[in-house]
Amino acid sequence: SGATLSHVFSTNVYARLIEGWTTIGDTTVGWCEEEDVPNFLQQEDISLAANARLEKLPRGDTAKHATASDSHETYKIARYAKQFVVDEQDVIDDRLGAIMRMPMEMGEAARNLRPDLVYSIMLENPTLVADSGAAFNATAVTTTGGHANLGTAALASGAMKTAISAMVKQRLNRSATDPGRALLIRPKFLIVPAALEWTARELTASAALAKLFADSADPWYAQLNLLAQEGLRVVPDDRIGAIGVLDPRNGSARTGLDTNWFLTSGRGLRVAYRRGTGRQPVMRSFTLDKGQWGMGWDINMDIGAAFIEYRTWYKSTGAA
Repeated sequence: SGATLSHVFSTNVYARLIEGWTTIGDTTVGWCEEEDVPNFLQQEDISLAANARLEKLPRGDTAKHATASDSHETYKIARYAKQFVVDEQDVIDDRLGAIMRMPMEMGEAARNLRPDLVYSIMLENPTLVADSGAAFNATAVTTTGGHANLGTAALASGAMKTAISAMVKQRLNRSATDPGRALLIRPKFLIVPAALEWTARELTASAALAKLFADSADPWYAQLNLLAQEGLRVVPDDRIGAIGVLDPRNGSARTGLDTNWFLTSGRGLRVAYRRGTGRQPVMRSFTLDKGQWGMGWDINMDIGAAFIEYRTWYKSTGAA
């Protein structure tokens, strides 16, 4: 009967689902913040901008009060799901090879959901709630919504040094009259499309040889690679390339460039999951009835992602 078949196959279906989940890698691991949230309601990330700078206190005077203001970013998780149904006649006809391929495909698709979502958001360049500025823009930070974290230089040693310097220059509470507090942010990850992978690895690789004497010709001489001292991890993923990625949120295609590249400190882009799911897909099995014979399985995954900080990121279109 269909019920008996369901019990027999559900364990194997789940095993194939997990096999598909573990087979596919996730290039976003390590540089996305992660969080578990209780429900599908709007979540808020509140940042406190405090002015606690110590000021010179004249003799007999009273110390001034520290001041603070807050800003926030909002985001939600959503449910992504799929099901597949097997007619009992297909099982009886011993078409198990084709049937058991589907759970693995669904496991692979579930694993791809997070990177598809993260890279879609990076290419979307959303507007931040806190200052109404796009996550990546070239406007000066002393201007409303300005982030000064977008360039156009092609991936090269000089361009990367300029980008790193731009990240180090980011300040907290900077204004036209206040230089703000230095954050000294340094990148840890260089994210590139497939077309730039080897350029990125060459730029960040350590030089093996160094010249000992300045007055002698040495064909094996290699200058010291200062970028290698940054310890940047290269993350190649062609979802940010010219082919692009399908945005799970609305099914639209988002395309990048084969020349664009990103630097990040590993913070500022948050991935959220529904609490209690183990940050993995959840599977159910069911038996068809009411005039239908067979069985089915469905999976869902509750996940969301959003930029919550711009200072820890830099993007270059590489188009210059």
